[in-house]
Amino acid sequence: MKGKSVVRLKIETRDFTCQGAVELPAPEGYRRRILDLLNEGSEFVALTDVLLYPSGDEDEDPLEYDTLLIRKGVIDLVVPYD
Repeated sequence: MKGKSVVRLKIETRDFTCQGAVELPAPEGYRRRILDLLNEGSEFVALTDVLLYPSGDEDEDPLEYDTLLIRKGVIDLVVPYD
């Protein structure tokens, strides 16, 4: 992916926890931070290669999705893995 970087995130909400990947501009590019992604105008964050833990308990077997859109207003915590 020329000009892009993929970052794996853990996102927690009141109702679930998930892990997935987001695409950001290249490390030397403009708007390359996760904070920039969360503050941009879109109402949703698009994750790919998602593991979803509906109860929030990561010891349980996750549901797997290719893509998941999460409304930014329900996000309580974002932790980058990379």
